[in-house]
Amino acid sequence: MDTSSTTTTPTDGNGKAAVHSVWLFTDGLVNAGDTSPDVIQQKAEKLLRSCPQPVSVHTFGYGTSHNAELLRNIAEVGHGMYYYVENAEQIGEAFVECLGGLLSVVAQNLRVIIKSVPGSEVQEVYTTFKAEKVDGAWQVSISDMFAEEHRDILCRVKVNSLPMAVNEASIISCEVQYEDALADAKKECASGKCCIARPENATPLSEQVVPHILDQQRNRIKTMQVFEQARQAADCGDFSLAQNLVCAQRLAVSSSSSAPTPYTHHLIAELDGAASSFAPAVYATSGQKAILQSEGMWKNERSAGKPSQPMFRNSKQAALGAAFKPQQPTPVQQPPPPPTPQYKPFPMPPPPCASSACQPMQPPPIPFNAQQQQQQPQITLPVSLSSSASSAPAPPRQQQPQTTLPISLTSSAPQPQQQQQQAPFAFESFPTPPQQPSPVVTPC
Repeated sequence: MDTSSTTTTPTDGNGKAAVHSVWLFTDGLVNAGDTSPDVIQQKAEKLLRSCPQPVSVHTFGYGTSHNAELLRNIAEVGHGMYYYVENAEQIGEAFVECLGGLLSVVAQNLRVIIKSVPGSEVQEVYTTFKAEKVDGAWQVSISDMFAEEHRDILCRVKVNSLPMAVNEASIISCEVQYEDALADAKKECASGKCCIARPENATPLSEQVVPHILDQQRNRIKTMQVFEQARQAADCGDFSLAQNLVCAQRLAVSSSSSAPTPYTHHLIAELDGAASSFAPAVYATSGQKAILQSEGMWKNERSAGKPSQPMFRNSKQAALGAAFKPQQPTPVQQPPPPPTPQYKPFPMPPPPCASSACQPMQPPPIPFNAQQQQQQPQITLPVSLSSSASSAPAPPRQQQPQTTLPISLTSSAPQPQQQQQQAPFAFESFPTPPQQPSPVVTPC
């Protein structure tokens, strides 16, 4: 690692390089000045090149009426991210994702240089970042990196035959140049080599097992190409072709060797969401904006404020997201209800008189009529009577009036048309013995 060459850049007073960023918030279309998206993009790129220090531009589009493609293009030339804020609930999510990333910048102005070694040739570099060939070497420009992030670059390499088998053979060399944001933006350089085994009897290509990490990145880059083709078809009104392209790519990803991995599970979920975004009724309002946001996230391998895809989020972003997440009100715990009192039955006192004279008089028996027994249903009615006599001496028995209780009975059984009416039952109260308290009659 070569650390001899250093440069001086503005710091934040703590020995760290200052991070410069511009946030663009908008909820509508361009309505003043230059309204051409191409002209606006060119002016933004020219202005950023004239800045003495690297500046990132992040765009936030609110609602469904903004020009999402213009905001995405401005974010690309500014090496930033485009955030689609569909509703008010997503404002905080997008805000903390962007802020947490800027607070965790560890490297700026990254450049990866890929060179061929004798006996091999780098034919193509597959990446979503800007790549160009300069003096026989490939240069990939990456603006900055947050803590815990990674960048993946695929290369197609042509390897010449060797006169003898070797366990380890170098095929390419890599060099990474960057400014350390944690050490006064001092320029750093790291290098390395990529080696493979060259056995005498190589396994046929059809029988080789593709490593998961290689298959994952191949699926990611191919999915981004499919998204771009599907967007072009949808912009021309061919929504059927757009959905067919997405469904075919989903089938290819789900049948790849890395399908069981969590990384590919997230990619499949993204393809499922894209298929619904390309529906004719959805694409014009929110579908295009959701697709552009997904493209930026998977191209840059960086979180873009989508609650459904937290896989690229680092610890700083997750901590800020948890801090700004609205807390649910804690329900007030009500005190437990008091226990229901258990009451014991109060014992009934014994009757004051247990002699036969204190028992209630039974009604006289009713004469049995066999014919009436067959025509009328038998109804038994328990009757409880109590009598309370005055404490004064009772008059003679022959002068005491009789107590008559009329009883009306109703039966659902059919009654005969002519039925002999029975006289109401007559009950007489038992006279109280002289100079004795009133008896309490126990119900029968």
